[in-house]
Amino acid sequence: MTEAACFAACLLGGRFGLVTMGSTDVYRERIAQHGLAARLAGLRGIALTPQDAVRDPEAVAVLMDAAIAEVVAEGADTVVLGGAALAGMGPRLQRKAQVPLLDGIACGVKLLEMLVALKPPKPTAGSYAAPRGREMVGIDPALAALLRGG
Repeated sequence: MTEAACFAACLLGGRFGLVTMGSTDVYRERIAQHGLAARLAGLRGIALTPQDAVRDPEAVAVLMDAAIAEVVAEGADTVVLGGAALAGMGPRLQRKAQVPLLDGIACGVKLLEMLVALKPPKPTAGSYAAPRGREMVGIDPALAALLRGG
């Protein structure tokens, strides 16, 4: 979900920010793994838990608004709301945000819907192609056929 939102953020602006609850380490690593570190304007982790968001969503929104404003001040053209705990908070937070906010769950679902609709074929060459010359042993023939794509 985070990857989908980060890629969508790159379509909407040159640089993006990400705000989340808790630690930001995993997000920084994932963003770097996808080659997007140079496009990351800012990253903020608010010292809150998902339980806090359920218990007092308005207080959480105030802190999130401030974090969003900070990454926008650092040059973010869009902001990713990182983590499932922030799913659905986009409309509430968008009212005060100066840039588009992207919900990771919504971006992930829409990306999957697009891929299903495109019906891309499985690659037969390149690093994503199935390995050739390997025999599958000890598995059900029906499962082997599915894994081979036939």
